[in-house]
Amino acid sequence: MGKPGGESFDLDLIDMSLPAEHAYRGTLPYRLSPEEKEKYWGKVERKSIEVAVHEIQTTQRGPVLRGHIISVKEN
Repeated sequence: MGKPGGESFDLDLIDMSLPAEHAYRGTLPYRLSPEEKEKYWGKVERKSIEVAVHEIQTTQRGPVLRGHIISVKEN
């Protein structure tokens, strides 16, 4: 069963793929797992995050990435 509305924790990511002309131009929401929420929520603003994408879910608000945070780099 899904979570009630407003209980999802998403990070808005910017695709930093190289070459830059092949990167996605908008922001991509990444859905935090409960374990990632405890570790990263409110602690990774403006940091580079490497994410392994396992799936792209379609929600009422648009696509959401699901996967695993591999690393967080201090800028």
